[in-house]
Amino acid sequence: MDNAKQKRRLTFPLGNVAAFFVLLFMWQLAYGQVAHSSSQVPLGNSDTNGFVRIDKIFYEMSLEKGRDADFFFKFSSDPRQEPKYLGAYWTIPFFDSKAFKISPNRYRWIAPNLRTYTFNKIQNPEKGYKETYILNTTGKWKLNVGKDNLIYIENKDDSKNKFILKNGKLVSFCCGKGSDTVRISYENGDCPRSVYNVDKSSMEMELKYNQERLLSQIIFPKDKKSLLITYGACDTIAEDGVSRNGNRLKSVSSMTFTSGQKEEYKYIG
Repeated sequence: MDNAKQKRRLTFPLGNVAAFFVLLFMWQLAYGQVAHSSSQVPLGNSDTNGFVRIDKIFYEMSLEKGRDADFFFKFSSDPRQEPKYLGAYWTIPFFDSKAFKISPNRYRWIAPNLRTYTFNKIQNPEKGYKETYILNTTGKWKLNVGKDNLIYIENKDDSKNKFILKNGKLVSFCCGKGSDTVRISYENGDCPRSVYNVDKSSMEMELKYNQERLLSQIIFPKDKKSLLITYGACDTIAEDGVSRNGNRLKSVSSMTFTSGQKEEYKYIG
């Protein structure tokens, strides 16, 4: 059989589980706050709370100097995860990176690779900023709250290694001297729309949505390829299959990757 036409069916038993076995393809890189780390997925494909957790990288974006940013899907059976533009259970953590205040003197940042960092406020903010916070472990990163309410997270040893967030969402980043600067745009403030490499003047990724505002296609213009996503009814989160906002729940039923490989997903409550 032609490998490009093979289908892989993955069945997800949902709920609080201690272990979960499934055919899973994963690639690893290790760079800063934008590289995926296999250590984030506990043994047995369950997270620290016992919920099913699977990560799957779908795009490795070159940033020069041998650096890459890893875009990956995360599947989680944790019922506390609010369904968004990928329906129930699925997210793209890169676009979920956010910074938020957790107390009058502390900020928390969830990086694109899902690592969490906490910053403590210092008495005198840096010039030009409203507030300044320092990473509470090594002190090598600082978080500045701008007068424009943008948040700037910067490595103290390399000012080019910087992440900028607007309304709590990641909108720009650069992984250091010699690395490319990347901009992310959103639709209606929540749905990622595009990823653009400023230094290369290159559109890396475009995201398209269906009439239900669910992500249906990820286009990679440079490669002239697309990743396709389909959805089906999902009744495994709420008894009536309805989300908190009253809409009928759906979840990913299949993904067709740029290689032509197709995976189908079935959920068991």
